[in-house]
Amino acid sequence: MKDGGKFLCINGNNCTAGTTVWTTPGLVTSCLNLDGMLKADLRCFYNQTCLDTFLSMYNVDMPTRAPLPAATLAIPILNSSALSHFLPNDTIGTVLWQLMVEKWFMESNFEGYYKICAPSVCSYTFSQQFDVFYVIVTIAGLIGGLLVIFRIIVPVAARLVQWLLVYCRYQFADNKDAQPVEHTQFNFTQMLFKLNLFKKESSISEMENVNYVAIIATRFYVVLLTASVFILVLFNSLKETTVSVTVKLPSLTTFEQLYDSYPTSISCPCQQIAVEHQTFLSVSATFHQVSLRNLSNNQQ
Repeated sequence: MKDGGKFLCINGNNCTAGTTVWTTPGLVTSCLNLDGMLKADLRCFYNQTCLDTFLSMYNVDMPTRAPLPAATLAIPILNSSALSHFLPNDTIGTVLWQLMVEKWFMESNFEGYYKICAPSVCSYTFSQQFDVFYVIVTIAGLIGGLLVIFRIIVPVAARLVQWLLVYCRYQFADNKDAQPVEHTQFNFTQMLFKLNLFKKESSISEMENVNYVAIIATRFYVVLLTASVFILVLFNSLKETTVSVTVKLPSLTTFEQLYDSYPTSISCPCQQIAVEHQTFLSVSATFHQVSLRNLSNNQQ
């Protein structure tokens, strides 16, 4: 494929045989006429002198050939000042590939589409932290298991602590008997220090100093339970939870508000599987001068 548009003098009528009479800019020769046309451009059709010369070459070497029709000879040039996103040296194939469309115009009617779509429900999800209901339900579900576990583990730990205290007392205690300090006044602090949540277990136990061990176990129990509840509250308050919300028979205003707030998670399926596009979309276009010129010629 190479630059073409050459008018060759073959018969020698009104020209020198074997010479090139004129070369048309923008035309391309190829093995197939269709390929040559698609690779050609419209530069010559923007210039009146070039177009006139191009038409006059039709019978330059064949005077007996019938002349071109008057309508063909009267074809005006393309308007170079007209607004177009195509360039004069763009190939005809480029123009045809874009359907000779200069610009598309689309008008949509979303209100009409939504009316036909008529979703029965809209659902959306969002993430939030410190959901009070979620925290309460989670802790309530775990607290029962923690109570059972602690009531099994804590007494054993308390006995171990009591054994360690007795051992240390025999190792480091003074020979003098310590004088006990009598507290004649009752206060809340004394009640906490003497709190015993394992009275039932201690009442049936024959272990030495069973009440002392039960009080130590109670302290372990309260500390572990408080720490566990605190950790659970802290963990669940920092954890993000996904909340799903469903709205029945949403109006267009409601849908627009939800879409503005939750554009990525909202889902409003239409009641109809398909909606005809002409009910909510209008499409029009402006075309290249070549297409409009052909339409006007066909009408004539």
